[in-house]
Amino acid sequence: MNLAARSSFIDIRPVEVQPGWPPEKYIITYRCRGIASVDQHNQPRVSEFHRVSMYMGSDYPLKEPYLKWLTPIWHPNIDHEEPHHVCTNNVQNWFAAKPLAELVLAMGEMVQYKHYHAKWVSPFPLDRAAAEWVLEFAEPQRIIGPDKAFDDRPLLQAQRMRKTNQQAKAVSPGVAKKEIRLGRGPRGVRPVKGDDSGTGTNRQVAGDPAQITEPKATRSIKFGKRKKEGLSVNQEASAERKTRLLQPLAQQSGDNGTQPTLPYSIEVLRDGQLQRFEQIEKSLISIGRGALGTSIDVVLDGDPTISRVHVILERDESGAFWLTVKGQNPVLVNGRVLPRDRSMGVDPGQLIEICSYSIKLR
Repeated sequence: MNLAARSSFIDIRPVEVQPGWPPEKYIITYRCRGIASVDQHNQPRVSEFHRVSMYMGSDYPLKEPYLKWLTPIWHPNIDHEEPHHVCTNNVQNWFAAKPLAELVLAMGEMVQYKHYHAKWVSPFPLDRAAAEWVLEFAEPQRIIGPDKAFDDRPLLQAQRMRKTNQQAKAVSPGVAKKEIRLGRGPRGVRPVKGDDSGTGTNRQVAGDPAQITEPKATRSIKFGKRKKEGLSVNQEASAERKTRLLQPLAQQSGDNGTQPTLPYSIEVLRDGQLQRFEQIEKSLISIGRGALGTSIDVVLDGDPTISRVHVILERDESGAFWLTVKGQNPVLVNGRVLPRDRSMGVDPGQLIEICSYSIKLR
């Protein structure tokens, strides 16, 4: 399911599932460019719909799953006639701990002709007619070749995952960690170069260079301004600061010049029926069934398949939303399963399915 969530070309569905047992049979659909057959002039007939069944028999995982191609196919290593077997060179490539996702991806790349073996040497091609067509016609005509796939598009999309603080520091080291003492301010801070806002904003030297702090003991000093009648310079600065702090949140700007996190709402549905809207003002919330002793921000009750804490939703300082799955049952975003324990980006308006519930960010 994680593999299918990363691909717009691969769809994986379990079939004949017995309650209480893991699936033993899957139908896998590929929507990439492949060759279904050849015409009387040896020209390929292109198809973008390919389907194969995968069955884990009693000897799995010691032996490779039983594979049978269900749609027309023209490939040296897949039978285009009955019994439509698939040759993946399992003698050399299969081992008991091999993930099924690798096998699914390998078959998709076979459809794209990124991988094929047509020469009559070990391991011999499974479909001799297709192998002869490849050697005698397709390769000389540059339809395909060892360095030319029939469809060179990547089957997997790059995952939009959030970097941890340790990864971010490894990629872009911070400013030199030399401590600087300026006036009566705290250790390790210095004014931002070019900051003429007059708010006394300082930037941390150590740690994250994007972190902005405002020293508590720093006095705001104004130059070249006339004081207001009846107010000293310090009183005027204090009044301006209070005015800025009392502004509505939507009108304030963050210390680093970016807009702060604004409130948003969550549309909660169950079985397709709208239940409620919830206004959110926190940057990090938990969503789940909840329980005694477990505090939940957005409660989805009445469904025992939802975990106590099923997902964590966070909005970062740039306004982007990140969803981290914590529950046992899968969470789908626009029909794609999200992997567990990884922060994945989601966009407002996308449908987030959590068992019988679904939510949308607004």
